[in-house]
Amino acid sequence: MTKKSLEAISVGDIAAQSGMSRNAFYYHFQDKYDLVNWIFRTESAGFLAQAPDRENWQGILRALCEYFRENRAFYCNALSYTGQNSLREYLFDTFSGVVQQHLLDVKDQEGAFMDPQDAVFAGEFFAATVVGLLERWCSRGMKEDASRYEDCLARILSGEMLNAYLHSRESGVDK
Repeated sequence: MTKKSLEAISVGDIAAQSGMSRNAFYYHFQDKYDLVNWIFRTESAGFLAQAPDRENWQGILRALCEYFRENRAFYCNALSYTGQNSLREYLFDTFSGVVQQHLLDVKDQEGAFMDPQDAVFAGEFFAATVVGLLERWCSRGMKEDASRYEDCLARILSGEMLNAYLHSRESGVDK
């Protein structure tokens, strides 16, 4: 995938390059997209385990961006595919599930009520935002410093940016 797009690669190409039969490939993976997701799952465990601040979403996002940048050709190529079983879909489902579980855990620890549907919505919102930003960053060649995305996302989620926007509208700044 560093030389050609994922769509241009066939299972036959993968089997030939790896020295295995097509049947052996299909024994382990549903399709080439499942292979890409497996690569991400197995490699991401390593980079996330090494991230010093992986306990919070900013640390995870920072580590993910650094990892994607180190493997730019592969992951930009993988994120460009939008169909079924895509890396984009896998990342969305993963981030959404992690955020949902975290929100429900926090709710249980604090004894607060949270509608499970609200946790689902919040998880999907966060996942769509992160995956969308990763795709945009990849499509721009990863030239921008990813910490800018992290900083802006933190200010949005904290309410800082929204409060500034709402206050500016009340004072007539945007006219």
